[in-house]
Amino acid sequence: MSTRVLFMHGSGGGPNDNTATYLCQHYTCRTPQMDPSDLSAAVNIQRTVLKEFQPDVIVGESFGAAVAYQLMEEGCWNGPAVFMCPAVHHIRTRFGLTSEPIIPANVPLVILHGTKDDKIPLDHSQRLQKNAKTPETVKLHMVDDDHWMKGVVERKELGSFVDEAVEAGRGH
Repeated sequence: MSTRVLFMHGSGGGPNDNTATYLCQHYTCRTPQMDPSDLSAAVNIQRTVLKEFQPDVIVGESFGAAVAYQLMEEGCWNGPAVFMCPAVHHIRTRFGLTSEPIIPANVPLVILHGTKDDKIPLDHSQRLQKNAKTPETVKLHMVDDDHWMKGVVERKELGSFVDEAVEAGRGH
C-alpha cells in the first residue's frame, strides 16, 4: 500500500508545482489549493482534507509548513511531517500570531532547510527544533538548495526525507 501524503504548498507554489508533481508520482497524494493571503481559510481547507484523506504524513512547503504547524497546534495532527524551508515564524508574525511556535510532544518532524535560502533564516528552523516539546523527535537537515527546494526534488532526495518521517512515526 502506498504512503498517503498530504502536500501543503508554499506561497509561490500550488497543487501542480514541481514538489506536488514529484510527490504524486511517488505516493498517494492530495495537494489542495490554498490562498496564502488567508491563513485561516488555508487551515480550514487542510483540516477538512486531513479528516477526509487521513494521510500517513504531511509535507508542508514554506507557507504550507505554517499551515501544518497550525494544525499541530490545534491538536488536529500529531503524526509524521516534513517541513521544507518552513516559514512558520514569518507567517505567524504576518498574521498577528506572536507566541513562539512550539512543536507538540512526540511529533516526528523532519525539517529541510536550504543552505542558500535567502527568504527564511536558518535560525527559524533551528528554533523550531530547539523549542519543540520533545526536540529529539525533530530532525533538522541542511540541504544544498535555496528556498524553493527545486534541487531536492530534481535530485529525487525528497522521497528519502518523506520516508524518514514516516519511519519515525511508526514508533509514534
